[in-house]
Amino acid sequence: MFKKCLFNVCFGILLASSMFVACSSSSTDYTEELVYYYYLQSLGEYVVIDTSSIKATNLEIYYDFEAKKASVSWADSPSSSLSHLVLHYTVGSNEEKSVQIAKGVESYTIPDSIEAGTLIKAYIVAFDSKSEDANTETTTEISVETTLSASSISIPPAGVSGAGKTLYAVVNGVNFSKRVATTVTSESGTTTTYSGNLDTSSFSITCDTGSVVANSSVIIRNHNTLWIPLTIPSSAGTYAVTVSYNGSNGTFSQTGNLVVNDYSSVKAGDVVLSDGSSVSYSEGITYREAQKSSALGVIYGLNCYGVPIGVGLHNSISGTRAGYKAWSASDKAGESTSFADIKSTPSTGNAKVTSSTTFDEDCYGADNWGIICSIEKNLSSYAPAYYPAFNYAAKYGSTFALSGNYASGWYIPTISELATLFQKKLLINTVLEALGASKISDTSYWSSSQSASSAYNAWTLNFTEGYAAQARKGSCFYVCVVRTFE
Repeated sequence: MFKKCLFNVCFGILLASSMFVACSSSSTDYTEELVYYYYLQSLGEYVVIDTSSIKATNLEIYYDFEAKKASVSWADSPSSSLSHLVLHYTVGSNEEKSVQIAKGVESYTIPDSIEAGTLIKAYIVAFDSKSEDANTETTTEISVETTLSASSISIPPAGVSGAGKTLYAVVNGVNFSKRVATTVTSESGTTTTYSGNLDTSSFSITCDTGSVVANSSVIIRNHNTLWIPLTIPSSAGTYAVTVSYNGSNGTFSQTGNLVVNDYSSVKAGDVVLSDGSSVSYSEGITYREAQKSSALGVIYGLNCYGVPIGVGLHNSISGTRAGYKAWSASDKAGESTSFADIKSTPSTGNAKVTSSTTFDEDCYGADNWGIICSIEKNLSSYAPAYYPAFNYAAKYGSTFALSGNYASGWYIPTISELATLFQKKLLINTVLEALGASKISDTSYWSSSQSASSAYNAWTLNFTEGYAAQARKGSCFYVCVVRTFE
């Protein structure tokens, strides 16, 4: 019932008097505010799992236009009391049908041949191990019309110093999958069948200036997400980017802006205030009380897209919600899941990072949590139990009563973003101390980058001498948060 971080500094003596358990007002609620911890002498963290909830989460419906098939998927709650599920679904005007699903199974393909445009409804009843008649939870019914569509596009900001580098626009929608052909040869002849919805050759990516180079390769991340590679231009400006699709199974179009600014005047040590203004760093600077109370973060460099990146005034070594955090709980799927798009490898390997260290792949950490969520679905209600370190970052704004635009957007830095912070540690700690904030300690902090050599490991950086190391995701380290300030 108690989920423990796997790290020797977490070893200690349990104090019975420190155990508190809070009950949620709803059996399906699970937020860290409603959960208390066992603390060890060394501040290791145990998370109490809410076993009262047996409700399935993340209910989705995916339709394959070519195969004319619909699949319903979900995620089991982490409750050990879950016995089985019953999926109820309705196709068009037909009567409702139901099918029993074994514990651990998280998808079902409806056997009917379904025409495009048909309305499909589904909900799930989850049963605990005690009874078929009691202790059940029902998901909210979802209704999906089998169409192909895109709902939004988002594009990360960039700076002119990032010119020539590739960033990714993200298109959100439904029923995304690559159209593939399968050819079977038998005695009766050769037949070709198709599955999947998107023919990648049917995309058109246009920009309002020739300064933006749109790469031809569209990446289908999952049924709900597309990545569109764009090359950062060398001139500041706002560039409209339109992603259009016109294929046999449907059409859609989304337009967003790639905003590129010149940040050459921004320097390490600058303090960003809650109204969006900043205080430029100078040696020996002192800060007024009003500046201290409104300070949000300290700039320590530019990210890989050329945008100023700053560290928060708090980290988990002290203050509210302090303590060691696991990257992923040691007995959850995330510990062994390979998140290919957030892998990274420092050129110096398991050694000290320097100003000349380069990093393969993962350089932009703001989207890493979203990538994890798109692959590991058990997160909407159970993030504290599954990913404690990431939950610290997600709750950072509310924990420290931030407001406005800066209440969100904080994240765990990549190993490359941590390495940049290490290079400026002395300067940044001087400013943090002058602000009365939490300094970056001579200890190890988690990055959001997964090891490229093992799905079980993620990268940490020790801020004593700057050594990068791969550690088991269930291990315990401190967490600092960063964000961009464009």
